[in-house]
Amino acid sequence: MRKVLAAALCLLFVLPGAVKAGPLIIATSIVPGCSGNVASLTVTLNPTTYNFYGDGLYYHFDPPSAGTLAAVLGNPAEVQIPPALVAGSSHTLLITTSAASTGGSTSQNYPITVPACGSTANSKGMTWKLLATNSPTGTISVGCGNSCGAIHGDTPCTTALPLLCIKKTGAGFPLPRPASVSPSNQYNLWSGGIVGTTSPMVPPTTLIGADAQCAGAFGAGWRVAEFHDGWGWGFQAYGGLGNPTARFWVHINDQSGATCWH
Repeated sequence: MRKVLAAALCLLFVLPGAVKAGPLIIATSIVPGCSGNVASLTVTLNPTTYNFYGDGLYYHFDPPSAGTLAAVLGNPAEVQIPPALVAGSSHTLLITTSAASTGGSTSQNYPITVPACGSTANSKGMTWKLLATNSPTGTISVGCGNSCGAIHGDTPCTTALPLLCIKKTGAGFPLPRPASVSPSNQYNLWSGGIVGTTSPMVPPTTLIGADAQCAGAFGAGWRVAEFHDGWGWGFQAYGGLGNPTARFWVHINDQSGATCWH
């Protein structure tokens, strides 16, 4: 009888803990940026994660070697990157419910690239804009427009602008050019892809980081759009832009001084 009573008491204390197990930690975006010369991350959690844990989350870099940061309030949260992690290097951000880097009831790892802040970053990067839309076909033209910095950049790298992302490889790609899309302009050729823009961000300091932002926003096979995805200076593609009036960051593969990443 005593054994039965002891087992019942154990269940009484164990089962409530199981019922209260928290949801997975899901970060919807992790955007690198700079606050002056200090590198940081803006971490946005999905509402389910944040509403359940609130300020009971902790952030670690390359656990456990880089130590533990105190819980960060708010959503999104700005997380300062330890100075020992150099610009352009790749690391792991661990978000956990425990202050111990190896513990916690639940945790998730996310790859991050440290942005270059201060004098180590290019001062300007190249941006493009929307040139035209073709509503019947669902295509748009994007490009330099009247001017852009294809050699030395045109916009300070501290400016938060969307990345122009493109998908043009994989099953079904390249996409055939619609019959009504003209191929006559060498500077506005058909790309064979589909484009979209991310949320505005201070651009990553590596091309890998920029491509990762596109893949995170749209899925596998997406990358930051490149100056020569048509012939040069502009191209046509399916898709649309989050803000048709905003300029956006674009890569160029033969002018290292024209991008904010390396």
